[in-house]
Amino acid sequence: MMNNDQAEISIRISDLCAAFLKKIKPIFLLVLVFTLLGGFFGVYRATHAGSKVSEDDLRAAETALIDAKNSVSEAEGALQKLIEIDIPSAEANVERARLLVQRRQEYLDNSPYYALNPFHRGVSRVTLYVETDTPINPEAPWLSADPRKIIALAYTKLYPFDSELLENVQRIMNIDADPAYISELVQVTNPSDQFVEICVYYDDAEIAKQVTDYLLETLQDRLSKTVGDFSPNVIAYYVGYEVDWSMSDSHAREEDRLFSAQTSLFNAEQALQTLKSNTKASAEQLIEDNKVAAAEAEEELSKLQERFESAEATPKNIIKKAVLFAVVFFVVGFFGACFLVCLSKVLSGRLQNINDALARYSFPVIGILPGKKKRAFEKTIRKLEGEPDFDFETAGKATAQSLFSMVGDRKIALVSSAGSDCIQALLPFVGERIPVCGDLLKDANAVKAAKDYDGFVLVEMRGKSRFDMIDAEARRIKSLGKQTEGIILL
Repeated sequence: MMNNDQAEISIRISDLCAAFLKKIKPIFLLVLVFTLLGGFFGVYRATHAGSKVSEDDLRAAETALIDAKNSVSEAEGALQKLIEIDIPSAEANVERARLLVQRRQEYLDNSPYYALNPFHRGVSRVTLYVETDTPINPEAPWLSADPRKIIALAYTKLYPFDSELLENVQRIMNIDADPAYISELVQVTNPSDQFVEICVYYDDAEIAKQVTDYLLETLQDRLSKTVGDFSPNVIAYYVGYEVDWSMSDSHAREEDRLFSAQTSLFNAEQALQTLKSNTKASAEQLIEDNKVAAAEAEEELSKLQERFESAEATPKNIIKKAVLFAVVFFVVGFFGACFLVCLSKVLSGRLQNINDALARYSFPVIGILPGKKKRAFEKTIRKLEGEPDFDFETAGKATAQSLFSMVGDRKIALVSSAGSDCIQALLPFVGERIPVCGDLLKDANAVKAAKDYDGFVLVEMRGKSRFDMIDAEARRIKSLGKQTEGIILL
């Protein structure tokens, strides 16, 4: 009877391997046919497919590669210019702007003139009128000007360029500053012919007067030694404090110059920072992007060249295509054949080996008789299916003896869903001790004779007997009130 717990088909890996080995010749033939078809198809593709890549495509790809490489070179050149020219130039601009700020700041920090309060400025101002008895020299045209005018002009030229005068003025003012700053506190001008004006600015008007007196005496003494006798007449002398809007404007201009210099320094530093960070990073990223684009263009050109060359119907390409498609079809054919064998194993509905019988039925397997015809991998197949490695005669005798021992004195007959012809192979071993009842499914006489027996032994052929027929046969035996004693596999 059927084992209901194992009604579903159970497939073992070893059974599949055994099925593959049993069908090795059909599999080989199928794979060989597919391989030959693949080779012929490869030859056809190599000789008839034609090239899908034209020379124009190759030229366009080469142009794209050249453009991409040129872009890399241009980006590298731009980065090199940035590093070697633009950034050093920006650094120089920053240094110049920083130096200008430093100088502007130093002036504001150290200039006594800038330190003066323009709304309470001490001043000492004197106006001179120059007189002289020196006649005009008619024999020297270059000295034909009025000597008084020349003397007045000499006053203005002597003071700023005489270091001794500047040092003495600095000493009188008691200022620790550069002499260049001292010159700003004293103005010697020539407002008109024969007139000279000396102005001294200082916080203390009395000190400014002392400087003025010193300059009056010293300048007159030095000029009298060089240009001759003359008489400087003081026509105005003022000492006191004033509000000087021009000085206030001058201070504001100096502050504006400092602010402008600081702004220029800030802008120069920002420009340098932009070049070093954003611009440089952008240039480097552009180089990397262009290199990637160049690599992609080169790869694309290489693929097009390979496709163009492989499409030509040369003997080498024909053989290459034939081998390629032969391998592909070989793989497809092999796996296709394996799939068909597996599908046949699952869907055939036939009893294949002892494992199928043990898994599906509860009655015992009395014996297994191997086929008389030799096949490839016979021992391996038997090992995978769990069958003993006996020859047909030995297995037949052992099966008959097992059958005799199991039957004893009971009346047992042999039946088969494959028909009485299937049982004939077993008769030489059992003789007349175990009679043949026939096919209980198709033979009415066999069903009629079944009443004379206590039980039945099924004789089925592996690879031919169907499960549904065997199941029906077992049910028929049960319906007749008899026992299925076991099964013998041929």
